[in-house]
Parts: sequence; C-alpha cells; structure tokens
Amino acid sequence: MQALYDFLQQTGLQSLDVFWFPLLIWTSIAIIVFLALSSSNKLNPLYHYHLRAATLVAIPLGLVTAFGVHFFVSNTSSTQPFDPALFIVETPQTFLLENSVGSAEVVNLNWFEPNFLLGVLTMILGIVSVIMIIRLAISYYRLKALYRGLFKTSLSNINEFRGTSFQNVKVSFIEHPLVPFTFGWKHPVIVLPKRIESKPKKIEMAIRHELVHIRRGDYLLQLFLSVIESLFWFHPLIKFGAREIETYREISCDQEVLNTTDVSLKKYASMLYELLPLNRGLSEFSVSMAVRQSTLKKRLVTMKQHSIYKTSLKRSLVFLSLLLIIITIPIACSDLRAPEGLSYEELEGTSFSMKSITVEINGEEVFSQDGDAGASSSGLSALFINTGEYGVFKISPTRFDEGQLAGEFIGNTARFKINQMDVVISSSSNFLDGISEAELWVTHKAIKIVGPSHGVAAATQTIDQFLGLDGKEISHDDPDVFIVVEEMPQLIGGLSSLQSKVIYPTMAKRAGIEGRVTVQFIVNEQGEVESPEIIRGIGGGADEEALRVVKEAKFSPGIQRGQPVKVKYTLPIVFRLSDSDFTSNNDIVAVLLSYSDNEVKFKITNATSQPLAGATVSVSGTNIGSAANENGVVTLTNLPPGRNEFVITYIGLNTAKVYHEFKE
Repeated sequence: MQALYDFLQQTGLQSLDVFWFPLLIWTSIAIIVFLALSSSNKLNPLYHYHLRAATLVAIPLGLVTAFGVHFFVSNTSSTQPFDPALFIVETPQTFLLENSVGSAEVVNLNWFEPNFLLGVLTMILGIVSVIMIIRLAISYYRLKALYRGLFKTSLSNINEFRGTSFQNVKVSFIEHPLVPFTFGWKHPVIVLPKRIESKPKKIEMAIRHELVHIRRGDYLLQLFLSVIESLFWFHPLIKFGAREIETYREISCDQEVLNTTDVSLKKYASMLYELLPLNRGLSEFSVSMAVRQSTLKKRLVTMKQHSIYKTSLKRSLVFLSLLLIIITIPIACSDLRAPEGLSYEELEGTSFSMKSITVEINGEEVFSQDGDAGASSSGLSALFINTGEYGVFKISPTRFDEGQLAGEFIGNTARFKINQMDVVISSSSNFLDGISEAELWVTHKAIKIVGPSHGVAAATQTIDQFLGLDGKEISHDDPDVFIVVEEMPQLIGGLSSLQSKVIYPTMAKRAGIEGRVTVQFIVNEQGEVESPEIIRGIGGGADEEALRVVKEAKFSPGIQRGQPVKVKYTLPIVFRLSDSDFTSNNDIVAVLLSYSDNEVKFKITNATSQPLAGATVSVSGTNIGSAANENGVVTLTNLPPGRNEFVITYIGLNTAKVYHEFKE
C-alpha cells in the first residue's frame, strides 16, 4: 500500500509540471482565441475553421515541445561528465550515523494529501483516455471493414466529372442512410447514400463539396483532431472547439462550392434539408457534409453571404501556422519556470527535515533509509547525503557558496540534475514544513565514503568540513576504508607492549622534548599497518620514532559483516623523560566550546591540555557519533531533546562521560 501511495503521490507531483500547468496555459489562451473568433462574425469561414483547428492542435504539440525543451536543457546544463569509476576513496573524520533499518517507523498515510489526490485524478483520466483511444481504433477498423466491402467506381466515370484532375478519387453508393462523407488520404473514397443515386444534380453538389475536403487535406486534420478529442475527452473546451471546427469546416466548403460553380443556392440548401435526417456514421475518421439541426440555420444564413468571401487557402494555412506557433511557445516554455526564492524570514521560520528517505539517480535507487533519518533544522540549513558510489550531495533551499540552482523542492520530493545525474530524493514528509515548493541549491563531491552518512549542518559548512576533510590532502590511491566497523581492530599485546619498543631519540632527549605523538594509519585486512602519518607531533626525531614503532605493530583486523576490512585507526605514542614533570595522566578532558538547539561542540584533550586527535565521541542510546579532528575538536548535530550522555574514548586513556541537556 505504501508503494502505491508513493507512486500516486509522485505521479501527482510530476504531472503538475509536465501536464496540468501546460494545460492551464493552453486553456487560458484558448478561451481568449475562441472569444475573439466568436466576436469576428465577418471573418472568412475558412479562417475560422483553420484558426480553431490550430488552437486544438497546439495542445499536444505544446506538450511534446515542452518535453523536448526540458530534455534539451537538462542535457546541456550539466557540467563535467560523471564517471563513478573515477571516485576518490577517503574516510570522513566527522559523520552522523543513521538510525538502524530495524527502527523503521510506521507512516500514517494521508489520503487527502493534495499531491496524492492529484496523482489519483491523473491516473483515472489517463486510464479513461486509453479506453477512448481504443474505442477510436475500433471505429477505425469498422470503417476499414466498410471500405473493403464497398463497390467503388472511378470519379471520371460520372458524367459531370469526366476529365477531372482527381484521378485517384473513387465514388461509392451505399444503402445505409448516411450523409455523404470522404474516407482515406492517398486513395480517398467519396461515399454517397443510395437515395440520391438517380439524382445527378444532387450527386454533383455532394461530390463537389467532398472534393473541397480532399483538396484541402481535411481528412488528415480530422484524423488528428479525433485523436486529440479522445485524449483530452475531459476538457470542455476541446469538445466545444471540435464542434465549432466541424461547423466552420462545412460552412467554408459550402462557400467554396457556391463561389466556384454554378450550383444554385436554393437547390444546395434543399439538399442540406434532405440530408438532415441521415446518420452521420463514423465521423471521427471521415469528413462529411455533417448536417446538424443546431447548425443548419447558421450555414444557410452564411451561404447567402457567400459572394463577399474570397477564399484563399494558402493565406488561411499561413494564419493557422502562425497561431499554432504563438500558442505552442508559452506551453513549451512552461517547464522553464523556476520556483520563487524564499525570503530569509520564511526560511528561518520553517523546519527543514527528511524522514524515510529514498535516493534515485538516473532512475535507479541507490540509497534508502526507513524511519526517522534524524535530520532536522531550520530552512537556513543544508542536507548532506552520502550515496556511496555516486558521491556526496549537499542540498539546501537557501543559496550557498559553490552551490548551483539545479532543481526544486516540491512537497516531499527534491529533484535536481548535476554532473549528468538526474537525482530524485523522496521523503515520507515534506522537506520544508508549511512550504510546498522552493528552489533547490546543490553541490556535489565525487568522493566515496563507506558507511552511513546523512545529516544536517549549517548551509555555510562545506562538504569537506562536514566530512572532516577540510584542509587535508586527499589521496587518489586509497582503497575503501572504514572508520567504524562492527568489530574494531585490536592491538596485539596492547599499547603498553608497543610503548616498550620506543627508543627515545637522542636529539629529543638533549633538547628536553617530551609529549605525545599521535599517529593515524590504516589497519588492513591482514592486521598490518598501512600509510601511517603524524597528525600531531612534537619534533626532535620523536615523530619518526613513533612512525617506526607503529609500522611494527600487529592488529587483529576489523570485521564488518563477517569479513575483514580496512579501518582507519589512531594511536598515541608517549615520550617522557625520566626526570621530567610530564605526566601521561589517563584522564580525558572535554571542554564545551559551544551549543545550540540540537548541536554541541567539544574540544577533547588529555590532562595536560594536549588535543586528542581521533578521540571518539558518541551519544548514549543513539547512533550519533563523531571523531575529533587534529585540533581535538568534535561537533555533533541533530541531537535529541532532553538530557544527553556523551561517551568519549581514546586508546590508552580512561573512558569519560559528560552530560548536556537540550530543551524541547
């Protein structure tokens, strides 16, 4: 049920831009055109016919052109080509753990949600449109069956039309009480009722009327208009326009017959009266004399004025083309509109959050998180989402440095295109509380981060700062590296065994240098040390000695899902002279630097105020955790209200616990 609800909701969201908004534009323009034509009583009936036809043809043409414009803009606005194989592999120093999948929340479906209701309406209309098209196809095959059963004779076999230029036109008489009509394009057939077969003058008038249809190509236009009428069966203006088109099509034919032949006006009108009770047949796929009781009086009145109209088919087709272009352009450009930017006060006053998120890239689901994603702040914040192979995205409704306006927030959907990626992020709730639509600013970093990683931070914070990579050189050769695994690596022999291997450097001893050297490295799948580096040193040769000792260390490898993996690790190596006051007190000191509604920043040091780079800080009872940077600073965001217990650990030192209370 949830999947169906989400599908209909997404259908409603997408149809708003690609269907309903262009349809609204067309409706507004069509009303203006029809009102203008209705007040132009002296306009040539042929112009009435073609201008009304252009108005109806513009709706599918506009929708198709709008899709083409959207596709072109989307594919030419992207930046560098995107290749997942070229990703940099790096492990973040600061991250926000997601809630576990097992904590999925039960979402109460809102059956009156506007996007869902719009999606239901769109689907119902679409299904009925398909049925109408099927019905139209059945009518076509019925007419084809009738066509195959007809006895057809060449038009030139009729006395009044010997030597005619219409060599490909056939004529047939049928017993069915149908009005004269024409079917076919390349090899048209004029079908006449048997009742006039013995009346040469009426045959001539009916055929001349149908020849006008053939010469103007009315059959193809009627075919297209029938498809439009079936697809947009629900729109009253389509019905109205189709009826008006039929009326003026026949009036314009009447005018041309009377203007170009010696047919008597009285006899022609008499024939129309005679055809009035006849069946119009399968008029969707044919053009006929279409005599209606409701329009007959109008045709007769117009026929009396036939001499004042000078028919110009070419000029009328030019007007048709111009009006078609004029109507199509605003419909085609409707998808280029962007949501209006929100003010600072609007963004500050709303909540920016995501729950039960799903990320799709180029139509493929690449990330999914059930339950509360633990990410909520004001509209001045940014969401950071790690998609694994596809890198990290930072999105926000507010403009930020290095961000580009590439999409929009619509309800519970964030949609944008960047680096040749069509990205759709869906949440079970609206991203912006109380705001249905907003512009979307985004930046992307092609960096692969193994592990859970999405959260909220200030929009001024960069992806590197959020990941703890700010100011660090990024290696292009590192493999996938974890920072937290189910079973962390264990130093074989313990830290005291490693410490006993330290040889105090002569230079440091002479200079009286002592302190703690912090080494960061990777423990590989075999428990060996790779890529050790000093993230905090004291000089005097102590840094080099610490590297030597760490390189010789052996670990039991880290385990993730039953498999050994590479894990980033940090160790302190202490250098202390025997006659000095330096102490390696095993206590951890946490200094509160700042805090806000749901964010706190600590500086983690030892008893002598030396920063503990790599110290791990976690929040009891949650999956929120972070590692201190080289200055010992750690920031935790999205903290739950109430009293929080922060657990701080560091290799070789006692575990510390501090507390802070956040109000609702």
